[in-house]
Formats: sequence, structure tokens, C-alpha cells
Amino acid sequence: MKYQFIVVADSVGKLANQSGEATKEIILLVQRMQESTQDTVETVRLGNELIMHAGHSFTEIIEYVNNSAERITEVAASCEEQAAQTNEILQSAQNIAAVTEQTSASTEETASATEELATMAEKLNQLVGKL
Repeated sequence: MKYQFIVVADSVGKLANQSGEATKEIILLVQRMQESTQDTVETVRLGNELIMHAGHSFTEIIEYVNNSAERITEVAASCEEQAAQTNEILQSAQNIAAVTEQTSASTEETASATEELATMAEKLNQLVGKL
């Protein structure tokens, strides 16, 4: 019986050692899982920060695009105003050219009439001189 007790005690000792080793391995596995979980939590936190930063960046981009669109609209309106003013200036220049042309024609007619009057006055003087 003593022998059986020694065998059982030896087996219990081996089981205790194996349990101890298994417990150590379980503890190591749990520690690794905790570390891995902490790493995952940190990665998720960093990911959330990046997402929030990207969201802010997109908001700023949208604001810049909207501001640019407003500026483009303002520039387009200014260009339309300038085009209208340019057309008015062109119309005024054409009117001035037409008036200048009419004035030139009137001046030529006046010069021609003045020349005829001068000729007639000379003839009249000659006739008066003969009388």
C-alpha cells in the first residue's frame, strides 16, 4: 500500500506541477490577451482621432469650396457688369463716330456753300464795279 500511496502521491505531484505550468501558461495567455486588447483599444482610439481629424478637414474643404464658389459667382457678376459697360462704351464710341461723320459732312457742305457764296460775291462785286 505504501507503494501505491507513493505512486498516487507522485501522480498528484506531477498533476500539481502540470496544473501549475498550465496555470502559468494561462496567466501568460491572459496577459497577452490583455496587452493585445489594450493595443486594439489604443488603435481604435487613434483611428477615431484620425476620423475626427479627417471630418474636420472635410468640413474645412467644404467651406473653402463654398467660399470659392461665392467668389467665382462674384467674379462672374463683375465680368458681366464690365461686359455691359464695355458695350455701353462701344455704343457711345459708335455714336460719337456717327456724330463726327455728320459734323464732317456738314462742315464740307458749309465749306462748299461758303466757296459758292465767295464766288457769287466776287461776281457781284465785278457787276457792281461795271455799273
